[in-house]
Amino acid sequence: MTTKLQNPKKLTFIFAGISVETFASDEFLKITKKSDAFASSVGANAEVTREQINDERADIELTIPRTAGENGAFTAIHEADKLSGNGSGVAPLLIKDELGNDIHTAKECWIVRAPDATYSTKSTNNVWKFEASNLISIHGGS
Repeated sequence: MTTKLQNPKKLTFIFAGISVETFASDEFLKITKKSDAFASSVGANAEVTREQINDERADIELTIPRTAGENGAFTAIHEADKLSGNGSGVAPLLIKDELGNDIHTAKECWIVRAPDATYSTKSTNNVWKFEASNLISIHGGS
């Protein structure tokens, strides 16, 4: 059996050409599909019909230190997107585990929510919330 390695420094997260270099400790990235891939219904005679949902949207939560420089870049994109009203904040997304075979990519992704402002005597994190349309996810392991 081969020993596997997981290293957050080997995770690539690129949104709108901005590469995130610093992640929060513990859980720092969560990708959640908005819908199940399939649903089913059953008729009176117990015949099951399977329905394909075809909704490939996903919610992405990225947690980075409050001191990370990427916060300023993400803020600029998000504020410009809100002010322009023309979708200027919609950009490609790439998430890849460089030590494994996991990859998540979308041609269209945007920031749906900036972090809450928190201040503390200890270092804190910012949680950026993104949405991607037509996210392609490959869970390939390592």
